[in-house]
Amino acid sequence: MIRAIAKYRFEDKDSFESKIIPYLFGGGIFYKKPVPNYEIKNKRALVDVKTGSLSQLITVLTGMLRYSAGCVLEDIEIVDCSIAPLKDKTLSEKISLGVILKPSLKFQEGIVSDLIKLAVKNKIDFVKDDDASEYSKEDSNKINGLVSDLDYFQKIVNPDSLVSDCAMIVPWVDGWNLVGEISNKHVTMVHCAGLSQQISWSSHIIFSRLAGASFVVVSDPLFDKDFNLDVALDSATRETKGVGKTKLILSGGINPERIKGIIKSVNERFIPYIGFAVGSWVLSGNLENNFALLKEMKDDTKPIF
Repeated sequence: MIRAIAKYRFEDKDSFESKIIPYLFGGGIFYKKPVPNYEIKNKRALVDVKTGSLSQLITVLTGMLRYSAGCVLEDIEIVDCSIAPLKDKTLSEKISLGVILKPSLKFQEGIVSDLIKLAVKNKIDFVKDDDASEYSKEDSNKINGLVSDLDYFQKIVNPDSLVSDCAMIVPWVDGWNLVGEISNKHVTMVHCAGLSQQISWSSHIIFSRLAGASFVVVSDPLFDKDFNLDVALDSATRETKGVGKTKLILSGGINPERIKGIIKSVNERFIPYIGFAVGSWVLSGNLENNFALLKEMKDDTKPIF
């Protein structure tokens, strides 16, 4: 069972109460039972919801948002959770630095091989597939054979395709049940692709924690004006009984200078809960020079990295 207090913002009170509220409690527009438990004040609502599973919680909280214009699921407070096992996971005190394997739509072995070799040489922590990647099992095996001591977060769409010890899943496309299944056996990263503007970053992060994700890919605040890093870090780390914390991996136009700027802006207590994944910037010039700049940035920010 999961009991949660969902926090909504809306523009049209009548639309919210006639379309969203009945659905949240298993009824509908014409069937108004059971009586919902919620409070409304100044175009905001607090709704007390109980469900039997994570997928059910996500469905009832988000399934009807599109039918109430301007309605946003802003945050979720988990009151009680008896279905998400607390993971015994040790988050590195140092910031994780990774490289995204691009281009994504077609496997290009030469480029991927060069990226991995330079990542190993320059002591990058991990490599990961892009969210749009769907490499064959054969191609993923090739990548896994190159990574040496690096963690390889393989993007998967079903359990049978996983060849790495680590997985990356896009739950808004491929399902939250897949995250829950894989995270019980493997270190799992959740990607934000497909996240609706009617669902806040905080809600996405809470869902990811409930599903057992160790890492959540999020945006650079410069890339997405709706992303507030301080709020996101609170959502990733707030104490929730029975639910583990998660580490945010900032991506989206990240480069060494931007990483240093973000590190300076973050409260020291949150440092263990942020990391970075560098993508297209690495390929935007001389590959070896760009990796050298990444390594220089790591050296400049010691002992954080």
